[in-house]
Amino acid sequence: MTRMTASKSRFRISSRCSMSRSVVRCISCVFAIGLMFGISRTASASLIIQVQQNGTNVVFSWGGANGSPAGTLNLTGLGLQISGNNFTQFVQAARPALFAADGSLQDRYYSSLGSAAGTASSTPFGTFNYDDVSSTATITGSPFTFFFNAPNDVGLYVPSGYTSGDAYPGGSMTVAGTDLATLGISFTSPLIVALWGSGGTADSIILQHAAVPEPGTMALVLVASVSSAFFRRRRRVLP
Repeated sequence: MTRMTASKSRFRISSRCSMSRSVVRCISCVFAIGLMFGISRTASASLIIQVQQNGTNVVFSWGGANGSPAGTLNLTGLGLQISGNNFTQFVQAARPALFAADGSLQDRYYSSLGSAAGTASSTPFGTFNYDDVSSTATITGSPFTFFFNAPNDVGLYVPSGYTSGDAYPGGSMTVAGTDLATLGISFTSPLIVALWGSGGTADSIILQHAAVPEPGTMALVLVASVSSAFFRRRRRVLP
């Protein structure tokens, strides 16, 4: 009788452990699906510039650099003004504008010179313009510049020869010895800082902070961790 009771007890423990194992697997699957959904949501936008405070530096990244989302640019509604060398590094949150040039040859496009003329709009990503950061800025990889000229003109500087619709090459600008507040950057949620065109010529530039897990994702991580810890503990008490 004692052996039968012990056997039933072991069976119950084994069953509970199997259930715990199944719970952990299910939660892991849900977490993975949720994470993939979040990534696909972010990556679906056109060109996203990611901004991050990294110690005493502020880093702007695009085109997959430093974990930023990949993206493209639709230039079909813009007009090519000229190809020329650009050396400028500016941060102008109130304008808005971001100049991250490295002196290489770049093609300069303006919405006012193309079929998107009169359609452009913008949203500032801060309350003032810090302006010139050339003495402390370092460009890595591909350069990128966008700016807004009132009342409704968007300008872009892209690497010479870039083809509209192609994946934009990755690059970044690191501004040393500063922080977001000093540069006038005060936005919180992802922000469309420049928008132009309509229909097949429409596109935009989005500014966002470096991706961090959303509250729902964090909750999944917490539940998965607790369940996993419970499962390990139950395994240790098995005879």
